[in-house]
Amino acid sequence: PYIPLVFHDKNDNNTRDYSLTTDATNRIMDIQHHEKMYDGYAFIVLRNNDRTIPDLRGWWVEIGYGADTSNFGGSGNESEKTARLWVTNQQSFSAPGVVVTHLILEDIWRRWARLEVIFRGVAPYFQYNLDGSISGWEDTTPYGILEWLIETNLAQFDLAGSRAEMAGTLDALGDQDDGIINTQTPYFPIHKNYIETGLEIAQRALGLTKCYLRTRKSINFEVRYPQASDAVDAIYYSDQVPYFHEYVETESVLVPNYVLIFGNAGEDGLWTDFIWAQTPESLRGDNEELVSIVVAMPFVTDQGELETYRDAYIHRLQNRRVAGRLIIRHDPRLEIHDKLMIFDSRET
Repeated sequence: PYIPLVFHDKNDNNTRDYSLTTDATNRIMDIQHHEKMYDGYAFIVLRNNDRTIPDLRGWWVEIGYGADTSNFGGSGNESEKTARLWVTNQQSFSAPGVVVTHLILEDIWRRWARLEVIFRGVAPYFQYNLDGSISGWEDTTPYGILEWLIETNLAQFDLAGSRAEMAGTLDALGDQDDGIINTQTPYFPIHKNYIETGLEIAQRALGLTKCYLRTRKSINFEVRYPQASDAVDAIYYSDQVPYFHEYVETESVLVPNYVLIFGNAGEDGLWTDFIWAQTPESLRGDNEELVSIVVAMPFVTDQGELETYRDAYIHRLQNRRVAGRLIIRHDPRLEIHDKLMIFDSRET
């Protein structure tokens, strides 16, 4: 294997190279790396018999995974970096014949999850009422909200200086546009009951769409719109290369399975002339309990727009029906939201 492992300090002025490439740099004893939809963390154990590993708390690394391909028609050490991680905890362990450093790292999702968003009355945000108690966006699409959160707010904190080391970028939509994320401009208040974090706001904005976010190296974010027509990113087989060791597929009862969405509360908020849309009955299995979710969108006054949001809710619910667990040899190609295909020819 070829594992680039270069740590950078906060301002990228100093680095420490512990890559699995040569005897001079390799200190890796173990890496456990977990990537989830909106969460990520890692545990790294490094040899430290010479006690030269410095205090790495707050340093960041983008772990690379790859191989020496020179004997297989490649160009030598080839790898691809993963999403950025920051060291949050450093432990020193000493026992007869061994001294190691154990690092715990977190990704941008965990940092974003504790980053409270603070703003008042400056474009593109504003107060919905005169006393300024409710802020939000006006005439902004979910994509626009995400763009501001990622490209401006991640690296900005007016009360205590900047977080320049967390500056992110959001890719253009390309073919990942679901027809909602960069078209609809929903009523979008924030902080109605408490001060929300950036990740909470981002997840609420995504919840109005059929899209998801994934993060890549260099704090780069990408919108993904999963569709049945998507090209397959990787295929695994039970009887040929690339093999899978084990695959478990689970089909669950969908709960909730019925969406009832209301709009047009009117200026007085009394819902006198409300509009509504519901889930087609086909979403529920023949023997399944009817479990509803009621959604209020008081400022949506157009029936077609309301049905668009209903379809987004249905799309996200349906994605919960089938789940799988796949065990394979390490494959550095895979990313969150990739589409996989499994061919199983095993017999009992």
